[in-house]
Amino acid sequence: MKLLDAHRQAGLFDEPAAFEFLKSGFQENFRHWDFYVDWGKARTNRDELEVDLNLLNSLLGKENVADAFRGLLRSYPHVIRVIPILFATRSDNAEQFRMIMNPGEFPPRINDYDLATPPSSEAEIEQVLDFVRRCGLLEIFTDSSVRNLVDYVFGVEVGMDTHTRKNRSGKTMEDVVESKLLSLQRDLDFEYLTQATRVKVKKAWGLTTIDGLNVKKFDFAVLYRGKTSLIEVNYYAAGGSKLSPVVGNFVGMKDEVNRRGMRFVWVTDGLGWGSELVSLERGFRELDHVFNLRLLELGALEEALGLTS
Repeated sequence: MKLLDAHRQAGLFDEPAAFEFLKSGFQENFRHWDFYVDWGKARTNRDELEVDLNLLNSLLGKENVADAFRGLLRSYPHVIRVIPILFATRSDNAEQFRMIMNPGEFPPRINDYDLATPPSSEAEIEQVLDFVRRCGLLEIFTDSSVRNLVDYVFGVEVGMDTHTRKNRSGKTMEDVVESKLLSLQRDLDFEYLTQATRVKVKKAWGLTTIDGLNVKKFDFAVLYRGKTSLIEVNYYAAGGSKLSPVVGNFVGMKDEVNRRGMRFVWVTDGLGWGSELVSLERGFRELDHVFNLRLLELGALEEALGLTS
């Protein structure tokens, strides 16, 4: 690691002290207001299906819902596209609906159901009806538990959206770092790119310096006085097998980045590092710049990027 003035100002004059400061300063979860639910996304997904959902609403309360379902598919075969979301599935891959027809028996008898292609024959309609009957979906049209499928699907979308929460802390970290870059840009003349791919860097700056590196897309690339800096940002709320390979990838890229005359800065945070301190220390020792958010507050980022020289 490179000892910076930001370290010295915090009373850190050697590598062990700097590492202790890093590992003891990791923060618990912090979240944007859309962390729990992205309401806009849930509404948009619902609205895209609203017309077909209202067609299916006509089946609610029907005495002979199977016949009504057949008739609806004959007249409006495209409504098949909304059936998967009724049981909280978004896949149009036929393998997603490969079902065992004889549970408890051997060998298993497998049937593939197509819930993506509008049915064009009576046999295909019967296949769709067979699926919704066997999976229990047909019952929601008859047991009065659902009164409006548009509202029902909005609830499903909200529930499915919670599955993406694990990615949102990382996005929040990126937003924090970008806010830092924007604040620095008010006083300093530099450029930066987000989600910087080889193509994006070449198009914006005419540079090919990141071609062939282990990382195909960097969270940020900064250009100042002809020198390129690459920034990776992540947040780990919990440990896991993923952390060690991340360190190894960055360390393995270090020599090539330096050879090409670039800088590499890694901004990471989160209590997940508590169970991966060996990997973290390896990255800290072998990479020039590994920061947490506390170090960014002390001015480490602008110093590492060469903006203070």
